[in-house]
Amino acid sequence: MSLGLGILLAALAALIVWQVDKHGKWSAFRKASTWLVLVLVALVIALGAYVWTNNFSSERERDARVAEVRERGVGEYWGLRPGMSEGEVLYAKGEPRRRGTIGWEYGTERESHTYMVSWSSDKRVETIQCLGSGQGCETILGIALGTPESSIRSILGEPRKPAEISEDGHKMMAYGSEQRGQVVLILQKDRVVQIVVAGGNRT
Repeated sequence: MSLGLGILLAALAALIVWQVDKHGKWSAFRKASTWLVLVLVALVIALGAYVWTNNFSSERERDARVAEVRERGVGEYWGLRPGMSEGEVLYAKGEPRRRGTIGWEYGTERESHTYMVSWSSDKRVETIQCLGSGQGCETILGIALGTPESSIRSILGEPRKPAEISEDGHKMMAYGSEQRGQVVLILQKDRVVQIVVAGGNRT
């Protein structure tokens, strides 16, 4: 509080006390003060209940999302869904930077991350992937490129299968199931370097 504001508040309080004393209204002043305190207490309680309810609701929503990812991955990533046709992907994202035999690549040479869409034998989206060293990939429950393994475990718990290190030095942590859909996080040097969203039988 500034000195000027303190002096102003002190002067205002002194003026109120002087007016109450001058007119002998101490009884009415005490009654009004009591009501004011009760109103302030009620407002504080209502505000506390509102904040607690919002926090509780947010925690429940997050718990439900974690359970969903652990059971069946995610239904959509980067605005795309497993099972989409080539035409639907072109409509949503435009022409890719590169068309490969098994997938399309999106992004520019200047970006530190790349999105890749791989296709099944019937020309439907099989996986949506993001890889690289930057922070531009869409996150899943706050998990992004660069997220450490300890944070993944604190958010999603243990993966569906024990994580193993491949011969090329990558660790794969999979959540969900091959039948219902899954999220696969690929790590190197204890950090996420690739996010893979795969489809499944989502009936």
